[in-house]
Amino acid sequence: MTRVAGRIIMGIAGIHFFFGLWFGRGQLAAIARDGFVNAVDGHPGRPLAFWFLAFSAPAFLAGLLIAGIGTRGEAAPRALGWSVFVFALVMNLLMPLSGGWLLFGPAALLLIDARRKNPRWRRGALSISTDRGRLDRGMIHEFLRSSYWAKGIPREVVDRSIEHAIDFGVYDGKRQVGFARVITDRATFAYLSDVFILESHRGQALGTWLTEAMLAHRELQGLRRWMLATHDAHGLYRKAGFTPLAHPDHFMELVFRGIYEREKTPAKTTSP
Repeated sequence: MTRVAGRIIMGIAGIHFFFGLWFGRGQLAAIARDGFVNAVDGHPGRPLAFWFLAFSAPAFLAGLLIAGIGTRGEAAPRALGWSVFVFALVMNLLMPLSGGWLLFGPAALLLIDARRKNPRWRRGALSISTDRGRLDRGMIHEFLRSSYWAKGIPREVVDRSIEHAIDFGVYDGKRQVGFARVITDRATFAYLSDVFILESHRGQALGTWLTEAMLAHRELQGLRRWMLATHDAHGLYRKAGFTPLAHPDHFMELVFRGIYEREKTPAKTTSP
């Protein structure tokens, strides 16, 4: 919804810019000559053109920001909603003919209410983010290289795996306490991988919360199949709707066990 609201705002901003140019033919020079005060005070016709043009740039930028937030799969910050709300109020007071309140009001209320409507992403000091820039890659590598499924994995492999997936971090304040990534074509298939919560934060159902957030991500809707592999967390994923393979005989695999250990072992050489 936020992405759609942002695009609507940008479209209306473009219309305002067009009308500002249309009404402002021959008036822009006078506005530049007479200055800001005279342009909005006592010169018939000038205020309308001036405010149409003044409205366009901030409206377009606000729409771009809102649309950008709508593409990341996260609830928009409440602070942004209030900022847009105040901006809407100012626009309504300064240029009622431009429809500032009608344009920004619904978008502001949508953003202000976003946290409540999408509780998956924040619980008090705890939050889930898909912002790759926030990831503590050192911590992620340290955990994975000791895990049973990726034992000994090199740091460069972890970094490459992060770059080519949709990544989810769980945070307690600014500290990362959990991680997961989804390997997907974003159209038909997704595979849950490298899911973990640090021992210090286990027992709070964060794994269930993280799984729900991944399944709710906007880019992962309408997929035909989700898959995962787990040694001992079947109960966790069963809560999210995962089941054992209905036809295990249909599936095949090619597994290179111990691949990371073999890559670290120097090749043996023989003397002639």
